[in-house]
Amino acid sequence: MNASEFIKTELLEFVRNFPKTRVRAEFNEDSKTYFVEVVPNEVYHFNDLYIDWEKSFLERFIIEFPFENLFFITDDALVGLDVVDFE
Repeated sequence: MNASEFIKTELLEFVRNFPKTRVRAEFNEDSKTYFVEVVPNEVYHFNDLYIDWEKSFLERFIIEFPFENLFFITDDALVGLDVVDFE
């Protein structure tokens, strides 16, 4: 399983557990960088269950793909997604 497949699988499970959220992802295979946008930003900033999930997911991602990068953002971030690869 590559990093983008890993992320997609995890995000599908995330949406099942957090049904009032939306996630979108952008994958840049050249730079091995992945952005995941989580909306609404109240969940991203204040939901303890989400924060714990993100921490666990990021730790597993780093262990599995140590030479790739994963960033989480929300709709009030200074950066955004240019090309949505997964929603």
